[in-house]
Amino acid sequence: MQRHTIHGHTARMLFLCALGTGACLSICEDSEASVVLQGLSVFATDAQGGIYETSQWNTLGGDLIYNAWVRHNGSWKNGPMDADAAIQIALTPGEHDFEVWCEQTILRQHYGINLFFGPTHNIWAAPNISVYSELWTGSNSPTTLPTSADTRTLAGTTTPGSGSTSWIDAASGMQITITDWQFGGDHPLYRDAVGSYSRGKSNRSDYVGRFTLTVTEIPAPGAATLAALALAGAARRRRR
Repeated sequence: MQRHTIHGHTARMLFLCALGTGACLSICEDSEASVVLQGLSVFATDAQGGIYETSQWNTLGGDLIYNAWVRHNGSWKNGPMDADAAIQIALTPGEHDFEVWCEQTILRQHYGINLFFGPTHNIWAAPNISVYSELWTGSNSPTTLPTSADTRTLAGTTTPGSGSTSWIDAASGMQITITDWQFGGDHPLYRDAVGSYSRGKSNRSDYVGRFTLTVTEIPAPGAATLAALALAGAARRRRR
């Protein structure tokens, strides 16, 4: 007799089904789990993480907002032109180091970043992760703080922040956490490498942001737990 085991992504899918209607009892095909960073928005904030004036950079081409040029683990992920400003970065379990290069504007005392994940690129969506910190001067160590105050979508409209430094992607069963958000300041990276709408020298200094994303897999529940949840869901439906 052929034996079937429940593991990894399949187990997580069954777990989510059991938590919902309890109707999913079949075993789904295993597929490669992925978490995709679809965009980010950087903007000046007040001391509580709320929007401060109009300073903003984003990964969206074709608009009037200055571009945010992104490096992931040392490699450029967008550009060199405005039409190539969008990002789509697949994240695997582990640590991912990012830099965000932005054309200089009027220097402010606090800066925030919104991160947008998912299978589609929705420029009007609320962020999945929202944090801010005080200006990085090169000699300080700003604290990365979550914010639920009004922040920015990719398109520049106002939206509440997520209020969290972490987000769980139910589809892949992974958790993403941001740490070490630093932006601006007097440091070795503070030089002319990008422009407002192209990734090249512009004869103006840049702001540089840094952050780390840690991606961890959420342990899948055991087969017995899945079966119990599914049966409980079926029992609830029969009572209705």
